[in-house]
Amino acid sequence: MLVLHSPGYTSSYNGSGGGGVGVRCKTGTENTRSGRASGVWDRRGRGAAQLEANAFAASPADSKRSPEQVWQVREPLQTDEREALAAK
Repeated sequence: MLVLHSPGYTSSYNGSGGGGVGVRCKTGTENTRSGRASGVWDRRGRGAAQLEANAFAASPADSKRSPEQVWQVREPLQTDEREALAAK
């Protein structure tokens, strides 16, 4: 596994960190909807909140698309790009 560190003090670079606040709210809503206690964080609530955020939120990369839509039309890295990234 390759760990990529985002540059310090660049929240725009690592938008998902700030987006975690919304996922916490969505997790509580999903737990309530499913009859679970809102303060209980389990895999189902987090997973449902993540899917909802990916499907309906505006992507930081393209405000007219959801993160899921941006992911689906991305161009995968080429082998040489992967190797260069791994070398860093």
